[in-house]
Amino acid sequence: MKNKKILTILLLLFVLASFAYIVVKEVRASRNSLRLTSELPTEGLPQLVVYYFHGNTRCNTCRNIEGYTVEAVKNNFEADLKVKSLIIKPVNIELPENEHFIKDFNLTSKSVVLSKQDKGKQVKWKNLNKVWSLVGDKGKFTKYIKEEVGNFIK
Repeated sequence: MKNKKILTILLLLFVLASFAYIVVKEVRASRNSLRLTSELPTEGLPQLVVYYFHGNTRCNTCRNIEGYTVEAVKNNFEADLKVKSLIIKPVNIELPENEHFIKDFNLTSKSVVLSKQDKGKQVKWKNLNKVWSLVGDKGKFTKYIKEEVGNFIK
């Protein structure tokens, strides 16, 4: 009987520790996303927004898509990021205030979308639908993001 009680307590501690780990991991991911988000400039300059649309639940593949996208943009377009002619904006489309993006960009799943904006109005956009097929090869994924963002900046 005593062993059963000890085992029950240990299992409860394990469950609590697992829950705490998940919460801490989600909070850190959320903070990292917030650091990447910039507001649109008020000068009305042409700008490219690299959106990463995600939901409340994010699998490893989804996190890789976001991470590889951020890394590719940061490593290849540092000057554009610095002057805010290019921004990265993760968006949770499951939040009520962001649901309009589903219709705006014809989203059917989590996606990376490029949106060219001029004076605060969208003039052109593209869903980078190959991210799902390329996520298994970081090199090809990075090249794809670099080329597509580069084409939009031109």
